[in-house]
Amino acid sequence: MPARLADLFFCLLGLGVALAAAVSLFGGARGAGIGALGDMTSPAFFPAIGAIALALASLAIAWRGLTAPAAPPIAWPGFRPLLVLVAVFAMIVAVVSGPVGFLEMLFFGLLALPPLFGLRDLRLILPTAVVVPLCVHLLFERVLLVRFPDGILF
Repeated sequence: MPARLADLFFCLLGLGVALAAAVSLFGGARGAGIGALGDMTSPAFFPAIGAIALALASLAIAWRGLTAPAAPPIAWPGFRPLLVLVAVFAMIVAVVSGPVGFLEMLFFGLLALPPLFGLRDLRLILPTAVVVPLCVHLLFERVLLVRFPDGILF
């Protein structure tokens, strides 16, 4: 796939996801709206900031694709990028629709995604999968007072 076409594809994908997040946050979430950007305790604050950051990153990819010299074609090794997108989408659906919370899904995602990139050392994967969700929980829910979707454990 030509590099400029890949940049355009990822730019449009990122803008689409950012737009969908913005519509869902500002259109239907409780406590959301433009006022959520000024209130750090709102459940929509960090997702809104993430949507804005994703949109800006997507525009930066588009800018790079338009201004950088032509790069060699990209050779993607199999279906790894597609598997990552499917895994992240499945994680989002599981958090939104089921009894599994964000932190539990982060744990399972950190267990499942590294093997897609060839990392198979469980001495690194297991501690990372345990420590990162605990740190995220302590930072966001205890320090910043931002609530995540509740799950079975957290």
